[in-house]
Amino acid sequence: MNGGDEEWIGIALRAGGIGAWDWNIPDDRIQWSDRVYEIHGLKPGEFNGTLAQYRTLVHTDDLERVGKAIEAALTGLELYALQFRIVRPGGETRWVSTSAELRRDEQGNPWRLIGATIDITDRKRTEEALLRANEEMEQFAYAASHDLQEPLRTVTNFTQLLAREAKGKLGADADQYIAYILDGTRRMRVLINGLLALSRAGAATAPMQPVDSGRIVEDCVRALGSAIEESGAAIDFEALPEVWGDGARLEQLFQNLLSNAIKYRQPGRTPRIGISAAPRGAEWEFCVRDNGMGFDPALAQSIFAPFRRLHGQAIPGTGIGLPLCRRVVESHGGRIWAESAVGEGAAFYFTLPARRS
Repeated sequence: MNGGDEEWIGIALRAGGIGAWDWNIPDDRIQWSDRVYEIHGLKPGEFNGTLAQYRTLVHTDDLERVGKAIEAALTGLELYALQFRIVRPGGETRWVSTSAELRRDEQGNPWRLIGATIDITDRKRTEEALLRANEEMEQFAYAASHDLQEPLRTVTNFTQLLAREAKGKLGADADQYIAYILDGTRRMRVLINGLLALSRAGAATAPMQPVDSGRIVEDCVRALGSAIEESGAAIDFEALPEVWGDGARLEQLFQNLLSNAIKYRQPGRTPRIGISAAPRGAEWEFCVRDNGMGFDPALAQSIFAPFRRLHGQAIPGTGIGLPLCRRVVESHGGRIWAESAVGEGAAFYFTLPARRS
């Protein structure tokens, strides 16, 4: 590397607020750039450059995690990369993100760990604020939809009583009006239940663990047996992988996608649905593809918005299924998207973690 390259790298590091460091492992000597000193609230010379002193700067609740990450890096099992808290001399807690690469000597022994550190405190605070806002919104949606159930039940019950008592006595128009009320309460109940399901979809209901996605799909196929038999749908899936997740919520995900593929079939065409998965680094990318009605590709993002129904009232539904799928996938740290064209079927893609992150 020539002097010009080093100058450009220095400019880039300073512009990005990135601090560089170098740990000589055999000598246990750590060198910091000025930016690392700034991040830790120290002046050059106030850090003696040993791992033992560095551990005193790490938040006590994160010490074990940092130690395990260093041990894993030295044994060559993982790249050293994690986020944790540090404590400045005045007691202020800050969040940092650090990553490093291990260098070995000619005998293959760990020699140097060279890395970079950035202060991510502001980003963490924003994430925490968004998380709190999301949790509050979920609680509000749950409370609102739950509290709506009782008055709706009262309206439904008394309308049913009125329908029985007044049938034929108030005239055909009155009977029709009562039928409209009952139909409206039925649809309102479906929407409220969908809102409840959506509010719960992003919440942790069970510990994340290894899940056989193939077994999940088999369970969904059994659960949808009547719809599959009635439509004559053919569902093909390969040997699907093990993923890291919540089995109950993943069953919601697959069942909603399969149910939609059957429901939005082309008139006169037997539904054919294929499920596949391909490795993408630390994730699996799944695809649920059908030969159904499809949709305008310009609407590929809006279909995941709550209560958005592309085919209006022509096909029964609440507009909750795809938003629920998105909440489930995102709660697993993945993403979901769709590709389609009118009359040419649709393909829904989503990612799930292959292992614990």
